[in-house]
Amino acid sequence: MKTEGYTLIELIAVLFLIGLLSVIAFPFWLGFLQRQQIRSAAAQLRSVLGLASSQATKDSIRYAVTVCSSPSDSEEINSIKYSIHPYSKSPVSFTTIEKLLIVKSTVRPSPTRYNLQDLNNGDCYTTYLGLFPGNGYALGFFYLSLPKHKYVYRVGYNTLIGNIASCPVISTEKTQCHRKKF
Repeated sequence: MKTEGYTLIELIAVLFLIGLLSVIAFPFWLGFLQRQQIRSAAAQLRSVLGLASSQATKDSIRYAVTVCSSPSDSEEINSIKYSIHPYSKSPVSFTTIEKLLIVKSTVRPSPTRYNLQDLNNGDCYTTYLGLFPGNGYALGFFYLSLPKHKYVYRVGYNTLIGNIASCPVISTEKTQCHRKKF
């Protein structure tokens, strides 16, 4: 009489190989998920800048995007907050993107008249889009990343040509867009 099935040694070998592949693949999968989270937040911020630009054109007034990072000494989860508002008025409501940091910014700090210190924010930056005057903020970049993560994504705008773009960069020192060559 012949019985079919697997031996205990075969089952253990298969389970060992599955475990080994999982241990090898998990860090790559986690890194992929973290990069996707940064890309998603960058796309959201890029969309916000585009919305402010469109609103400025529609209403024929300057619109601002104010972006604040969580305080560096905060024990809370890192996050950034953003608000779209007319430049002449202080931001009223903020939308939060969790677990993300502004690791560097070339955008000017928010005007003191906005009184953002009361909101318990960290560093706040404000740009305006539309109706570009001589003292406007023509070019600016936000560099986004996760805490203790090397992957950095740049979101920027140029109000002179109406361009809003985002791309991965190698680091905050080497800020040119990084494109993999295949």
